[in-house]
Amino acid sequence: MKFLKNKINIVISLLVVIMVVLILFSSNRDSKSKLEGIVGDTLSPVQRMVYTVSKVVSDTYQGIVKYSGLVNKIELLSKENGELKARINSYEQLKVENHRLREILNFKNRLDDYKFVGANIIGKNGAYTNEYIIDVGINNGLKNGMVVIANGGLFGMVTSVSDNWSLVSPIINGNIAVSGIVQRTNGNQGIIRGYEGGSSDYNLKMEYLPIDEEVLVGDIIVTSGLGGVYPSSIPIGEVMSVESDKRNLSKSLFIKSHVDFEFVSELFVILPNSIDEVEY
Repeated sequence: MKFLKNKINIVISLLVVIMVVLILFSSNRDSKSKLEGIVGDTLSPVQRMVYTVSKVVSDTYQGIVKYSGLVNKIELLSKENGELKARINSYEQLKVENHRLREILNFKNRLDDYKFVGANIIGKNGAYTNEYIIDVGINNGLKNGMVVIANGGLFGMVTSVSDNWSLVSPIINGNIAVSGIVQRTNGNQGIIRGYEGGSSDYNLKMEYLPIDEEVLVGDIIVTSGLGGVYPSSIPIGEVMSVESDKRNLSKSLFIKSHVDFEFVSELFVILPNSIDEVEY
């Protein structure tokens, strides 16, 4: 492109020089000879054509240069627009996820004491233990005994950790237990485990509640926070049935977990912001 521009400039310069010479030559004489008139008449159309062609070429070149610059600006603006959209989408997703976690946990003013590490289920370990393998571990701050939640509430507990993966035992297994209370009354605590005789109607059992404890079918059970292992107020499930044991003066509750363990794929591990301030 630069070579073409230089060539056009040379042609234009030569034409200008010829015209100047002819003007000067003509100005020093009172009259023109027939030969000069013939030459002038002959060169005039050629000169006009050369000028017209050179102007078209020059204008085309300038247009190409301007178009190229405009294309570059459009590409730059398009790239910046894409980056801004990606940032906005990421921000909106974080807002939605944070809102969802707040609703799940209902931690109220204690939410700032914890942070959450997202985890994906990548497999299961054993046909009987039914432990889940997740794709985060020590490198992500995980430790044994940390609580795991899913969309709906309490999922289970981290039972083994490696650098980049961990094992999670779900609450329905029966090999871990959690202290819970009736959210409505905030009364006495009972111990909740997975129920082996469970069905589609319920899969957890809460035991050792005093027989005079007020409980209704439909009440929501949440973690009590007893022992500092599980943060309090994590939803566990809904009371489906109440059974009284008059001999032992206690009540048992049959609970349906808020979590659908068959279809969960994304989990969140709860980490305290400060081990000194919040006990696990």
